[in-house]
Amino acid sequence: GLDYGADDYLLKPVGNRELVARVRATLRRAELPSSADAKREITYSDGFLTVDVAERKVIVNGERVKLTPREFRLFALLVENAGRILTHKQVLEKVWGWEYTDDLDYVRIYISHLRQKIEPDPVLPRYIITEPGVGYYFQKAS
Repeated sequence: GLDYGADDYLLKPVGNRELVARVRATLRRAELPSSADAKREITYSDGFLTVDVAERKVIVNGERVKLTPREFRLFALLVENAGRILTHKQVLEKVWGWEYTDDLDYVRIYISHLRQKIEPDPVLPRYIITEPGVGYYFQKAS
């Protein structure tokens, strides 16, 4: 279990006190970000594309674009890591979960959907760039 991303595990039978103590410890480790961290959310704007991660807003050419929750998670991940190539496996793990790390088609399909909604020309993308055989990255407009 730990090799697949679990933080902890219990062997049965387990007592209620131990279970509650471990849940509390896990919750402490996963504490929500402070309000100061929330204010530092990534925002990107270049005149054509505006992304406000904290508000879950994407505006393309002055019009708000509706993204599904998973499309938004994928796009936010790319924007938050602008200029950094994210491998297919990294994207799958962050957006879909560790159990999907071999399903590359999910990423390709969702990247295609995002390009249709965000890119001025989806055939020649300028924001969501493919690094062949590796993954994808978000490129800020120059």
